[in-house]
Formats: sequence, C-alpha cells, structure tokens
Amino acid sequence: MIDFEALAARAKAGDAAALQQLRACGYFEALKAEKDGVPLVFSQRGLWALHNIDAGGTGAYNITGAFRMRGRLDCALLEGAGRRLVERHEALRSRFGVRDGQPRQFIQLKADISLNLHDAAGFVSDEAGLREAVRQAAALPFDLGQAPLFRMHLFRVAANDNILLLAMHHIVGDGWSVGLLARELCLIYESLAAGKEPELPPPGSWRTYAQSQSQALAAPGFAAVREHWRGLYASIPEPIHIPADRIRPATQSYQGACLSVPVPKAAEEAFESLMKVSQAGLFTVLETSVRALMHRYTGQEDIVTTFPLAGRDRPEDERAAGMFMRTLPLRYQASGGAPFREWLVAGREALFTAFDQQPYSLDMVLE
Repeated sequence: MIDFEALAARAKAGDAAALQQLRACGYFEALKAEKDGVPLVFSQRGLWALHNIDAGGTGAYNITGAFRMRGRLDCALLEGAGRRLVERHEALRSRFGVRDGQPRQFIQLKADISLNLHDAAGFVSDEAGLREAVRQAAALPFDLGQAPLFRMHLFRVAANDNILLLAMHHIVGDGWSVGLLARELCLIYESLAAGKEPELPPPGSWRTYAQSQSQALAAPGFAAVREHWRGLYASIPEPIHIPADRIRPATQSYQGACLSVPVPKAAEEAFESLMKVSQAGLFTVLETSVRALMHRYTGQEDIVTTFPLAGRDRPEDERAAGMFMRTLPLRYQASGGAPFREWLVAGREALFTAFDQQPYSLDMVLE
C-alpha cells in the first residue's frame, strides 16, 4: 500500500519524484474528497433519508456475512488483513454528513479498524445461543458520521473453531461487497501468514463512480430516460391490499423474518418447460407468477414489483466495495382474464424496456 504521509512529507521537502507519484495516484483528488466530500449516489440518498427518519438507532440496514473458520487462526494477522481491506476500498473509509444543505460522503484517507473478539466458549454445545450472539452483533447500529462503517467480529468457540462476522452499513456496501471482501480478506490473510505481500488487482474507485453518476445525470441524453420513467409513474397505483392475518403496524418495527421454502421437483420442471415454450427467462416466469398470485388474492391488475441490479457496469466496479446496487421498479398491466402466457409476454417486454432505460433506479423515481 502507498504511504501517502511519507510521500507528502518528501514532496513538501522538494522531492519532485514524490510529487509526481502523488499526482499519478490521485492523492490530491483524494484529499479534496476527504475535505469537501462527493455527492451521494441515488441508492445512498434513499438510505440516508431512511437512516435519519427512523432507522438510525437500529441495525435494520446492516449488511452482514458470517463464516465458520476451523483450524489455527492468528488474530493479529486477521486484524492486519482487515486493515488492508479498509485501506483498499474507499467506500469503507467514508463518513456521511451535510454540506450546504446537501448530504455528502467524505472519503477519509485513513480509517482504522480493530477486530472485536468475543469469548464464545460457553456456546460449544449451544448452537442456538451462538447464532443469537452473532445476530445481536450483526444488528449493532452504525454512526454514519464516523468511519469506517465496517466491522469485524470474531467469536472464539474453541482454539480451532471460530466464527467471523463481517458487518457494514448498507450505505457503503451491498451483497456483492460482502462476498468480495470475504474473498479478499482470505487472500490477504494467507499472504501475510506466508510472509508475503498480498498480490491483488487494484480495486475500482468508489469516488470516481460517485462522481461519474452525477455527470451521467447531467448528460443530454439522460433527459429522455428521465421522461420515460416520469411518464410511467405519473400516476401512482393503489397499494396492494393482501388479506393477511395481521395488520401492518403504523410504525415499522424491523422485526420481520425470512421463510425459505424448497421448490418441489415437479414445479421446477414445470417452470423449465414454461420457460422454453414462452421463450422467457426464469426471472420473468417467477416475477409473473408472483404478480398473478397477488392478482388472485386482491383482484388488482396495476401492480408494481421491484428487483435489484448489481449496478457494476464497468469491469473495475466488480473489484470495488460500495453501494452499487440499484433497485428497478417494474410496472405493467395484464387483464385478469388473459391467459398466463400473455402476462409473460407483457412482463418480458416491460423488463427489456426497464433495462434499456438506464441508468435509473427506484430511488430516482421516488425523488
């Protein structure tokens, strides 16, 4: 990693080579991003608003990944590997605040991280208790004004049995980021354990991505994209009124859960057959099925669903942690009396149109 402080000191003393190296690695742009900040991308703006409205004191928007690690583990090396991760990825070194009435992200040149150690020996025979301890750590809230918005917890069940928890606020990362950081952490740790310097390709720049999105929104061709989405959502459909056994609370509690249900083999084969006949992808078939189910229970035909996109449009973005994910809304109508295959055709066309009208996201529509 580049020692910016040493280079800056040499440049200040008149070392022309050090000054040139600072310019080449974008040091002065990074200084400006630390002092003045850069705009939030639209997916971050929505999370910033939610955090300030009612979720700031909860871990509702934490992104986490837990990994069982068996074998001998050097905690000091693992902590050092975590520091290398934070040094590599600009998003992890970001803090958030307001400048001139607008939210900004200030990317720090340095942000330290430590490994939070938990003695979990008492959970050797209590998997449920261990899972609950990990869940509680994963739900700890973040202060968006303090970097890094990334934590590492290690639960030491036994000398050769550990659980590593990676946690970050959704405003600086997404599901892709968790997988990326876990892989890089392993590679860095293995290199350090072997006494070698880690060899990883340079990550994409989150700062550059955020600035490029602002420029894309100001591009001449974007006006037509904006008008398409504004026209599609000029009127807002009625909320879905699903007959449920519980009433939606007036204040969101963030106490929901996930239910996983295996798909029977017969249903899987039926989906595959329908995909071939209709020339539709699995996503379109499943989305249309959910839409038909909602129509069956509510009688409503004008329904909006949303789906996530990775949002990593440039190759270098695939090597960067950050909130690249975009959520796209999908709105189309199909008559309740129409055959299911007509719904599939309408869904496929709406999906292709949504992909064509990029870059855009649900957050832009709402704003």
